[in-house]
Amino acid sequence: MYVKPSSFYCGLLLALVMCGLVTGLLPGTRAQSPAKNRDQKDKATETIAAPVEQEIDVVEIDTDLTTVLMTATDKTGRFVTTLARDDIRILEDGSPQQIEVFERETERPLSLALVFDTSGSQARTLAQQKEIARLFLKTMFRQGHDKVAVISFAGGAILEQGFTGDLVPVEKAIDRLEVVTYPLRATSGTGNKTTLVLGAGTAIYDSLFLTCLKVLGRAAPDTRRAIILLTDGMDNQSRVRPADAVNAAVYTNTIIYTIGIGDEWVDKESLKYLGEETGGRRFLPKNEKDLRSAFDQIEQELRSQYLIAYTPTNKVKDGKRRVIAVEITNPLVSKNKVKLRYRNHYFVKNRVKGGE
Repeated sequence: MYVKPSSFYCGLLLALVMCGLVTGLLPGTRAQSPAKNRDQKDKATETIAAPVEQEIDVVEIDTDLTTVLMTATDKTGRFVTTLARDDIRILEDGSPQQIEVFERETERPLSLALVFDTSGSQARTLAQQKEIARLFLKTMFRQGHDKVAVISFAGGAILEQGFTGDLVPVEKAIDRLEVVTYPLRATSGTGNKTTLVLGAGTAIYDSLFLTCLKVLGRAAPDTRRAIILLTDGMDNQSRVRPADAVNAAVYTNTIIYTIGIGDEWVDKESLKYLGEETGGRRFLPKNEKDLRSAFDQIEQELRSQYLIAYTPTNKVKDGKRRVIAVEITNPLVSKNKVKLRYRNHYFVKNRVKGGE
């Protein structure tokens, strides 16, 4: 179900922008004052921010159908692409629902956002990430059918390239990504010692929140929506909570795939949470080969999805959270220990009041 965020979430985002969710997010400016050549780069990019006087513009379609994207894997991890409607059942808040649509999703257009962490922790690996992402797009992207956007973030989210069906500007946007550097700052040490370290700012959840609502939320309603997030997961600057980023993804029917990569530490649990709660998954590559494998697996998954759609028996449009469960009913499928992956909740659209 493509739904417009409740007034709570719209108000939350606007309030965060006003109080400095991402510092300096004005047209033509950037969140930080990064290193060399940024002035030239600014001309080709824009920051992602909501004007204070406007509401978030999320695509909404007039339907009561709730849609769920699902993937199935067997006990060896291989994708199962032969499921039928009668092999499963779907429940909402524990009540069985009548499945109205069950189909493979290989032909539905894809709106994909590549979201790169460009904070200092990515200095060693960013070049590899860029190279492998370009190779991924060359095999996954269907010219004239799919669309791709590129977002970078450190202390704030920057729209490097808006959604386009042309790979040339996407590749140029990826090529110009560079690690954001900050001025040295002093930290207190033991005794009389003072340590100089690079300033740091990483706002993962803010950036996902904005990307979902301001970029993917404006994608065409008949498209699949996904984010590939490349980061170490170490957030130290976001104003919104991880749950807010997840809810923004759920509101816009966006799946998040997280690739945990960094110089030292990776917050494995946070990246797992972002993936699993939105119907995606987490990858933890240890080297370049693993990173290539992560992109390969995401490509296979995007080509192996099922679409399930149903009209909820609960007709109350109260904006509340509804829990989704998909269960296997075919004993032969269960015998093969097939695992299903999908987002496990959504928020029903509020009833329109007062003739609005």
